[in-house]
Amino acid sequence: MYDTKSLKSLNWLKNNQVSEMRFPIILPEYKCYANSIPDVIGMNHHHTAVIECKISRADYLSDSKKGHRHYLFQLGNYRYYLVPVGLISSSEVNGGWGLLYCHPYKITIEKESDYFPIEQTRPQEYQVMYSIIRRLTSFDGHDKTLEILRFGTSLPAPSRGETGEK
Repeated sequence: MYDTKSLKSLNWLKNNQVSEMRFPIILPEYKCYANSIPDVIGMNHHHTAVIECKISRADYLSDSKKGHRHYLFQLGNYRYYLVPVGLISSSEVNGGWGLLYCHPYKITIEKESDYFPIEQTRPQEYQVMYSIIRRLTSFDGHDKTLEILRFGTSLPAPSRGETGEK
């Protein structure tokens, strides 16, 4: 079950007022072969965003010491920490990460994230996309999934003379 901050971050990414920061594809704690498992990753047709939700100062300090935080190739063109209001200050957030404050009814940007170029994020994004497609096509109904992927959200209409029945 996702905590309140994770759910708020999902909504913030999905419904952001800034179109560049609106992400229709949201994956909470998605596990795959990428070098990290972010609390939330959002994807749109141009960018990705990662949000790490921290509930205590110790949680934040522990996270900032993780080895993969210092890799050149990481997920997210935009990267944010989401914390309760005042838990950490924007001056404490390093490595180009941004800072979001979680208020009772909204999220505010306290520090903007740097933009991490596609050359640094694409290898990890491919890991996520490959994992999604592999999972979609590895179950019993994979033929229907492949048709939906090929033809969009609906399946093609039968050709003339075909009833669609077997």
